[in-house]
Amino acid sequence: MMMLEKIEKNKKELKNKKLLKKLRIKGERRNMLKKMIKHIFIYTTLCILFVGCDNDVFGPTNECTTCSLELEAPDLPMDENGYYHLDFSNGDLQTFTKLRVRYAETDQMGVVYYGNYAQYLEQGRTEWLRSLGLSYKFMEDNHVILPVVNLNVDYKYPAKYDDVIRITTTLKKIPSVKIEFYYEIHNQENKLLVTATTTLVFVDSVTRKLMKAPGYLLEKLKDL
Repeated sequence: MMMLEKIEKNKKELKNKKLLKKLRIKGERRNMLKKMIKHIFIYTTLCILFVGCDNDVFGPTNECTTCSLELEAPDLPMDENGYYHLDFSNGDLQTFTKLRVRYAETDQMGVVYYGNYAQYLEQGRTEWLRSLGLSYKFMEDNHVILPVVNLNVDYKYPAKYDDVIRITTTLKKIPSVKIEFYYEIHNQENKLLVTATTTLVFVDSVTRKLMKAPGYLLEKLKDL
């Protein structure tokens, strides 16, 4: 009888040991998972904190000197004038132009004077032409001028002095006698400031009559 009780007792002890071992393994796995989550969280936080560092992440004092969470432009080609351009994609003939607001462009209220946005739009479309390897000067030398016949601007939010604005210029459709553009202007915080459209017409500078879009422009668009 005592022998049977001893056997039962040993079975219970063995069962308890196995149960404890399982619990210990589960606990270890749980701790490992917690550590992994903690490490992932720390790594993600560090990545976010160090986005936008102009210099090396750590300077001589092991401190980040110029970190910010500012959304910068993606890695885009820059021309000789310091303007950035988006590649053409999906048939959308689009360019990206980055400018800094000058003090002279603001009014007494400390915001960009509304009439100056027309100049920003003009800068956007001249850089659009430059992306094709063309320019207003080249077209004028070939007796083609482009007067604006329609301008629509929807003001969403004011730009201020020293803001860095991004002008997105998109060709709405293949030009004929006229050429139409759609624009969006954002600030450095990616806030939409303005949407606009312009319509320009092709005019022979000698006869002062309307003309069709020049062949060299259409050829450039065909190649895209």
